[in-house]
Formats: sequence, structure tokens, C-alpha cells
Amino acid sequence: MTTITQTSRVLLSGRADHNTWTFHQTHQCVCTKPADALRAHHLKITNTLPKGWKDLGVALSRGHGKYFFRGNVTIEEGLHDLEHPDVSLADEWSYCNTDLHAEHRHLSQLEAIKLYLKGKEPLLQCDKELIQEVLFDAVVSAPIEAYWTSLALNKSENSDKGVEVAFLGTRTGLSRINLFVGAEQLTSQRAAEQIPGSFVYSIPFSTGTVNKSNVVTASTSIQLLDERKSPVVAAVGIQMKLEFFQRKFWTASRQCASLDGKCSISCDDETVNCYLIDNNGFILVSEDYTQTGDFFGEVEGAVMNKLLTMGSFKRITLYDYQAMCRANKESSDSAHGLLDPYNAFLSAVKWIMTELVLFLVEFNLCSWWHSDMTAKAQKLKQTLEPCDTEYPAFVSERTIKETTGNIACEDCSK
Repeated sequence: MTTITQTSRVLLSGRADHNTWTFHQTHQCVCTKPADALRAHHLKITNTLPKGWKDLGVALSRGHGKYFFRGNVTIEEGLHDLEHPDVSLADEWSYCNTDLHAEHRHLSQLEAIKLYLKGKEPLLQCDKELIQEVLFDAVVSAPIEAYWTSLALNKSENSDKGVEVAFLGTRTGLSRINLFVGAEQLTSQRAAEQIPGSFVYSIPFSTGTVNKSNVVTASTSIQLLDERKSPVVAAVGIQMKLEFFQRKFWTASRQCASLDGKCSISCDDETVNCYLIDNNGFILVSEDYTQTGDFFGEVEGAVMNKLLTMGSFKRITLYDYQAMCRANKESSDSAHGLLDPYNAFLSAVKWIMTELVLFLVEFNLCSWWHSDMTAKAQKLKQTLEPCDTEYPAFVSERTIKETTGNIACEDCSK
């Protein structure tokens, strides 16, 4: 990770010499909603365009995207599994360039892949390696459909138990979604960025007390492990009812209390408030259901501040360089600035007259006031202007496994 000073020196020296330069950088980015942040590692390649009036930069992901797994399957097998109704391709992936020729612009990516593999469109340009990889993912992930179907047919594992959606997403853009109930778009990026074997839990709703979500999504990454390389090949997860998830948590907490010396405090104690929060500090489980999805610092500010000082959570700053801010503009003419003393005097007179009018109205004497004696008020126009904004976010520190302690308050202990 380069510091700001080192990065600035690299950029300035490279721009002066009109050379191409590269550097590594770790930064925070937003995923799914503004308060959900994750650390990303990028290799940045930058070059100065001719005449030196602009810089062109490209950021390539590092870490989990460095290695990938490639296998071979037949075209017939791949197309058969790729055309399954529960299979979809990500909109962000470009398998074939359908913009070069007008006759290809109406094609979807799946239609373009089929025409390319069958050799019916020689002018169609496609990424052969990426197509081979997505065909392999379609064949390898096909057995999971049968497993999901068996779960749906098993009455003991149906949606009444809490699981509503199961999903799988691969690095080549292939997604498999089994809907036990309604449909909803699911993301797997946060799962791919986490430590292997760990789960990411999220509740998909915005801030506020209205439209509270009743589901929670749990996802984890799938890695192929060997001696040196560990490519992330997919992310898999489920979406379950929030009530079901919370019930599981309370059951687990009671089991912990039954262990000798492991849990000296029980969540069943009326004087104890138990919470389960995610890696960004938002409440997943609380005894008060209305607090679900709220930021933990808003509910227990002293405890959250203690977690920050002890290093369990880290405060980071996120920036939005494409925000739009509201601005108030007064309607005025070009000579308005030359008449400031007169305008100040007239404004004072108008204010006195307005107060007098209000006084007369209160005593039902408004008939003394002539209708032609009115004051012209300036109108404020609200406009949207581009601006840079920053806002705080919080991420958990993975190296700290446990944090214990007491916070003294007036008549309690936290």
C-alpha cells in the first residue's frame, strides 16, 4: 500500500516525463449501499495523453482476482446448461461485442454466444476464453439445481422454515437463483472480498423506520485451495426470513449460556440487552425489532465508541465525487450589487410595514390597509449543483476475535 506522499511523487514525476507508470493502492469502496464498505486492492496504470492536458488511468483488481480456474467442456454440454431458465448472465460482463454491426445490436449476450459458437455470424467478435470459462461454470454448477429442487420438495425444508432464496454467482458472471418465494436481485461482491470460510450477513433495506425488510442474506465465497494459489471461483448463499434468523441466534445464545464458564451473562436476563451486528456496525438482531437495520452507534453510542477505541471497529471516510447538492440562489439583476445600501434600507422598511400589517390583522383592522401597498419579496430558487461529499463508515477489524470490558454509566454497567 502506497502512502499519499509516495503516490503524489509517482504521479507528478510520471506526468512530467509523459511516461506510463504503475502503483499499488488499498482503498475503501462502497457496495450495495453507502454504509456498506469494503477494502479493495488495486493495481493502477496511468498515462498522460498527447499534449498533456488529460491523464488516463485504469484500476485492475488484485488479490482474489489474480488467479482463476479454467476447465474444458464440450460446446453441447455448456449450451445445454447455459440455457437453463434459472441461469442468467451478468449485465456488466461483455462476452461478445454487439455494437460493431447494426444487425447485432438487438442481440442479448446469451443469443450472441449461441450464434458465435454455432458459427452462424462470422462478423461477431467474442471473447473465446471468457465464453469457454462461463460454459465450464454452467456445467459444473448444474448439479446444485437438483439439490435445491430436492430441498423445495422436502416439506421439512420449505419456505415455512425461513429460507426463501438460494443463489450462486461465479467470477465469469454466471448466476443461478432458486426462488422458494419471490424474486429479488442479489449481489455476491462482499462475500468474495471476505476471509475464506466467513459469511457475510446483510439486511437489504434503506435507512428509516418505514419499509423494514423481513429477510436477511447470508453469503460466502468458494475457493479452490492448493499450495500456492487460491482463486475465488464463486459466491454462494441463501436468503432467509429475518424472524427465522433471529430465532436461530437466540437459540445459539442460550446454548452458549449452558456451557461451563463460557458465557457468564445470559441474554435471557432482563437487565441485559443483546445485539448481533454486522461487519459495518448495523444491527441484525435485537430484542427490540424496530432497531433492526439501525446503526449500532445510534442505539448504543457509548458502547460503539468503546469498540472504536479498543480497535474492534475502524472509522473510515468515504467520498462521493459525483454527488448533487441543493443550492439556494436569489433572483436578481446585474445592477443588484450597486444598490446594496438602498436595498438594505428598503428591506428594513418592508419588514416594519409587514409587522404593522400583522398587528392590524390580529385586531381585525386590515381594512385600514390599502391593497396597492404591497412589498415585493425576493424568491429563492433551489437548484442542483455538482459537489464532492464525504461521509463516515465503519468496518470491523478482522484480526480481533474478542472484545470484553465494562463501561461505567450513571446507574448501570455496559
